[in-house]
Amino acid sequence: MRRICNPEIDCSIQSQSTKFKMPQPSDLTKQVMDRIMNLKEFTVTVPVEENWLPNGIVPFDIKIKNGFATVTLPALTEDEARSKLIEYLSSSDKED
Repeated sequence: MRRICNPEIDCSIQSQSTKFKMPQPSDLTKQVMDRIMNLKEFTVTVPVEENWLPNGIVPFDIKIKNGFATVTLPALTEDEARSKLIEYLSSSDKED
């Protein structure tokens, strides 16, 4: 893999047959700001094992009652919120 920069500062990384164009910092900043401005707060409820407790620091608000975890977290969509929760619960299960 080698890095190529031309006089117009159009940098890219090139491997054998694939060329990746690096995004400009201003594009990355815009993407991050758009994401921040469009985040919403979603509440997702999922079943958990009886007496289940999270390990370590929980990165969002969580309430556990009667075998259900109700979580409030920021995301762009409800599907993304559910995916974040499932990812967290899966990683929490692996630490046991």
